[in-house]
Amino acid sequence: MGPEDQSEARDLFLRATQADPSYARAWSGLSSAWSAAAVNGRVPWAEGAARAEAAARRALALDSLEGTAWANLGLLATLSQRSLAAGAPYFERALQAEPGNPEIHMVRGTLLRYARTWDEARDAERTARALDPLSAFYAEREAHTALCRGRAAEALPLYQAQVELNPRLRSGLSAWPARWHGSGRWDEAIAELRTLARSMGDTATATSCPAPAARTVTGPSAPRGEALLQRRLRAAERGWVAHYLIEVAQVGAGHIEEGMAGLEAEVAAGSRMVYKLPCNPEIDEVRDTPRFQRLLERAAWPAARFAPATASR
Repeated sequence: MGPEDQSEARDLFLRATQADPSYARAWSGLSSAWSAAAVNGRVPWAEGAARAEAAARRALALDSLEGTAWANLGLLATLSQRSLAAGAPYFERALQAEPGNPEIHMVRGTLLRYARTWDEARDAERTARALDPLSAFYAEREAHTALCRGRAAEALPLYQAQVELNPRLRSGLSAWPARWHGSGRWDEAIAELRTLARSMGDTATATSCPAPAARTVTGPSAPRGEALLQRRLRAAERGWVAHYLIEVAQVGAGHIEEGMAGLEAEVAAGSRMVYKLPCNPEIDEVRDTPRFQRLLERAAWPAARFAPATASR
């Protein structure tokens, strides 16, 4: 879900709560929208977290069995305290209330991914997909986790499933080449991507994929990275954009020293967004460098897990 979609979702849920203030599910949805905005750097963390919590608690005051609201409180507690254990009681309540709610498992998967407990994150996302097999979003989340852990070959079939479920997402294929950098299967990946794009009638992507040998930020990915950076800088002029989003875009555009210095400052300041570092395609050019690996080490969460009872439900 892009920033425009997230903003639209907030507006829709807000209108729903205004139309019927007693509708608990609308308040849960509003809480999810504000949580996403905070986590993705579209609003300042303190603002987004406060609004997400207020909406979640309003939902639970109306209906204590709103599992999504409990899950959002779990997300906020986990990220606020930088501890999976802090969020565990909320997820326990969420799964007791709505064990068949895929969003709960998706939110858990997000936090497990931030903690780099990759297998557990994948399992949570697979549970979400099993509960809602027609959702393209849950397929995308599992694919995203595969990319974060450096398993690009596992992700491509999942992205194919995503696009088959929702053809509107076909344009996202054009960003794929950068995700294969350093995977060790670049030539094969580009060939597969071109075949997939052609099979879906996406001739623009099929013809615009870089040649297998074009793998550096000074090649085809640099213009794309610069375009992303300029979009984010323009957005920052119009409103608030997290510094982290600017910094990863700087790396992707080839301004590596400037971007890396900014990311190192983010880690030192305890930014919550640095947990996304393994998952940002913009940093693929520096992913294997000692400097970036040291940055990942400093950004890592303390070793922890959700309570076994929560994870096994």
